[in-house]
Amino acid sequence: MKTCLLKHYYKYAHLASKAERLNNYILAEKLWRRAYVFCCDADTEWVSRRLAFCKKYLLRNGVDIK
Repeated sequence: MKTCLLKHYYKYAHLASKAERLNNYILAEKLWRRAYVFCCDADTEWVSRRLAFCKKYLLRNGVDIK
């Protein structure tokens, strides 16, 4: 289910970015609102866990991260 939501989020975020580059801010605002609907707090937690995993992996393999 989350993967499906993220696909929609990325789709709308990508389209909103394109609209901004074309200076179509009305469409961009509508698309960002749609993107927000599909981006929930649970995704933030998931991303944080993935970042922590990557950081731990890099440190374990001797890569200095700052």
